[in-house]
Amino acid sequence: MKPRIITHGHCLDGFSSAFMFKKYFCPMLGLPADMEVITVSPTDVELELVEICEIDIVLDLPRPKIKVAMWIDHHTTNRPTEEVKDYYWRLTPSCTGLMVDLLVERGIALPPSVLEFRKVLDKVDMATYTLEEYKECFFAPADWGNLSLLQQTIVVSTLFQTRDRNLNDEMIKYLLGSDLGEIPTLCSWFESAYAMVFYRAYLQSLEDWRTFMDQYFVYDPLSKCVIQDDRKLVEKRGLVDRFYVYYKFLESSYGLNIKQVDDRTARIGFGCNVFFKVRNKVDVGAICKQVGREFGEGSGGGHREVGGATVLLEKADAAVEFILKKLREAA
Repeated sequence: MKPRIITHGHCLDGFSSAFMFKKYFCPMLGLPADMEVITVSPTDVELELVEICEIDIVLDLPRPKIKVAMWIDHHTTNRPTEEVKDYYWRLTPSCTGLMVDLLVERGIALPPSVLEFRKVLDKVDMATYTLEEYKECFFAPADWGNLSLLQQTIVVSTLFQTRDRNLNDEMIKYLLGSDLGEIPTLCSWFESAYAMVFYRAYLQSLEDWRTFMDQYFVYDPLSKCVIQDDRKLVEKRGLVDRFYVYYKFLESSYGLNIKQVDDRTARIGFGCNVFFKVRNKVDVGAICKQVGREFGEGSGGGHREVGGATVLLEKADAAVEFILKKLREAA
């Protein structure tokens, strides 16, 4: 049995954390560079739906119930209550950023590109975009041949954030199994034509979704929350632009979306207006954790400004109303 990297799937920070571990931690710790990467969701870990072994490395995910070789995370709701050897948790904007800090503290000389990439990852994972940066990254660029590092980083994320989870998982394994440059945007595969093909298709899919979804948003002025109920959709078009509701409803303080996952559960995503975070008056991650416990089987959490929860389908409406009530009380 060989140690594996277990990381947050369908997530740029999860991918980048695994990248940093393979590129910089493996040489430092004397681990093989060809470690297998397994992508899972936080729910998979919380509900023990994935087999995790004692020799595994777990990144950007909740702390497993069994002791593992190393655990690194930054989510507010995963704050540990005691110190454990080779377990690292800090309240940082990104798990990738935390890993950069750990490398620097150990005296590892990192190229300037890593420090710049860390700044970008912090911005992306905590969604601290300005309105101008949002339009720069999620609408067709004015100059396709001169993308900023922020835009290039979004290009990377489009390679493994499709609707096909199997494709996403295989793409992450392929990318991380290739020769790694200093940072993802300096890898040979980033220079290939297919990276931009994904980005062009991604931007068009966002535009298709925005056009189609305009009729389905509901703004609740009492809670200052925009509700997007995907259960009402009779069809789906494009890919979700999770920041669009805040761009469309600049007066909003929060956004909430809910979708049916299977015949038992629904998934709630909840966050504050990324362009006006100063309006946030609640701990979103703490509310999501409470929602997961009271209306689901215990899966929920996140950060102070963004989070999610899995709830039982028959309790989904009650869970949404619970959140809206919390926001109205805090307004």
